[in-house]
Amino acid sequence: MRPRSSILAALIVTAMALPAAAQECGGDFNAWKHGVSAEATADGVGAAGLDALEDASIDDKVLARDRAQGVFSQTFIEFSNRMISAYRLKQGAANLKKYADVFAHADREFGVQAPVIAAFWALETDFGAERAGHALP
Repeated sequence: MRPRSSILAALIVTAMALPAAAQECGGDFNAWKHGVSAEATADGVGAAGLDALEDASIDDKVLARDRAQGVFSQTFIEFSNRMISAYRLKQGAANLKKYADVFAHADREFGVQAPVIAAFWALETDFGAERAGHALP
C-alpha cells in the first residue's frame, strides 16, 4: 500500500489535470438565492440557516479578487510546480490522520474521499492559513 502522501499527491495531480468546465460568471443573484433557499428548505435547513441565506449579498471585493487570479492563465505544469510542495504533502498526511473521523463522515454523507477534500483544502487555504484577508465568523 502506498503512503497517504503519495495518494494525496496523485489526487492533486489528477484533479488538476482534468479540464475545468468554464462557468459563466454573473446571472441573477436573487434567482440563485431563491433556488438555494428552496433546496435548503426541502433538505430541512432551519430558520437560522434560512435567515443567514436571506441576509447574503454579493461582495464586489470578493468577486474582483476571484476574477483577478492569475492561476487560470497557467499551464498545468506551471500550476502544479508552484502549488504542490513537500509542506502541503506533509500537512495533508497529518490532517488526514488528525481529522479521520470528520473525513470519514464526509465520505459517508457526500461520497467524497478524504484525500480529495484534503487536496482542495491545501490548494484553497493552505489548511486554513490563508483566509484571503477575511476574518472567519
